[in-house]
Amino acid sequence: MKLIVGGVNFVPGYTTVDINGRADVIADIRLRWPFPKQSVEIVFASHVIEHISREEILFAICECSRIIKPGGILRLSTPDLDLFARKYVARDTKFFEQPTPKGTPRFPGQTIGDRFMFVAYGSGHQWLYDFDSLRFILEVCGFVNVERKNYRESTIPEVDMLDNRPNISLFVEAVRGNSTNISLCHQHGNSAFSWSTTLLIKARLLLRKMKWRTIRLFLTD
Repeated sequence: MKLIVGGVNFVPGYTTVDINGRADVIADIRLRWPFPKQSVEIVFASHVIEHISREEILFAICECSRIIKPGGILRLSTPDLDLFARKYVARDTKFFEQPTPKGTPRFPGQTIGDRFMFVAYGSGHQWLYDFDSLRFILEVCGFVNVERKNYRESTIPEVDMLDNRPNISLFVEAVRGNSTNISLCHQHGNSAFSWSTTLLIKARLLLRKMKWRTIRLFLTD
């Protein structure tokens, strides 16, 4: 099994996982992932990890370590903190004024400082990573051979259909090792939260699933 996490861009041979009802599997990655241990070959997540807290990411990466087979691959892309910091210090106006493919400002704001802070905290972002900080998390969660990669540089055959946003992204690839830091990866049990918060999130997720099942039934009638 191969997973695209946090998106609904359909690639042949991949299962999409997201809280969005259009995904193949509706799931919240801050909770225990609905896949058996060592059942997945590849997990790909593009511009997902910056949207949840660092504590939640530790849990999510440990879940990747649980479900990926030894020798399997985890590939992540996320806004490159090192790149944005260098561009901010250099006062690179052209970089921060780049548009989206639709022609709208990619980083809204009146000044370079405003645009930098939008990357850090706007659009639902909670935490940014450079290579060293992401490598640390991956290694303590049982991954080895953690490497910074170029855009579409990978041992994953479908990488050309997966990678996106090359001008702003940090691409990191890691291999699931033969052992896992059990004490770290199991300290939260089935969630990155307290039991009460977990119940609330599960309830919201259940309502979301019921909503999309109803929509699908309506559309197929």
